[in-house]
Amino acid sequence: MEKVAFKNKQGETLVGILEGSGDKGVILCHGFTGNKSSPVLHTLAHGLKDAFLCLRFDFSGNGESEGKFEDSNYSKETSDLLCAIQFMKKIGCKKVAFIGHSMGGSICLLAASKVSVYTIVTIGTHSGPSPERLSYLAKKWVKKDLPESFLADVRQTNVLDAAAKIQCPVLVVHGSKDDIVDVLHANEIFESLESRKKKLILDGECHDFQGKQSKLVKFVREFLEK
Repeated sequence: MEKVAFKNKQGETLVGILEGSGDKGVILCHGFTGNKSSPVLHTLAHGLKDAFLCLRFDFSGNGESEGKFEDSNYSKETSDLLCAIQFMKKIGCKKVAFIGHSMGGSICLLAASKVSVYTIVTIGTHSGPSPERLSYLAKKWVKKDLPESFLADVRQTNVLDAAAKIQCPVLVVHGSKDDIVDVLHANEIFESLESRKKKLILDGECHDFQGKQSKLVKFVREFLEK
């Protein structure tokens, strides 16, 4: 396990953790107000590192990365992820896959509509961001008020349109008892995809798959290895 850093388009330093080896890369993306050390990402990286080179990083304004949280909207995080791809390619990855949890899954779909990747896994991802919901969660989770620029970016973000443009295989995973992002969002994303796709609704699981992430790793790994 190695701590790494690379720059985004604004020249800010993004900090990540790299583990594993090989020329098949997997970039893991955290959710809203989260960071690279979230239990879901940590468990997935640990379970995949013997077969893939895994990068989990903090989006700008989150965790150890530079930037302001209030600026970390959908457009900027999508740009951050595109920079992460370039980083992985520079260190020798010939193929790159995305895994995104919650808002991170939306960012994966948005980025993959702009650049080619070999597969995507979304976990507990919402199909259409709500300015009101994100404002509520920002105040509740990190005691922050989102500026109008952030909310305007949310209003112009269309995750389902992005999903329809994707050409690589996509696995949509959701817990049936997710109380943060309703399982209906998984159905909407799945219906919008026109590429090879698979949907996996895990009965009884919540948004963070608390204590049962090993089951999640098994399914994700099987999909990536195919």
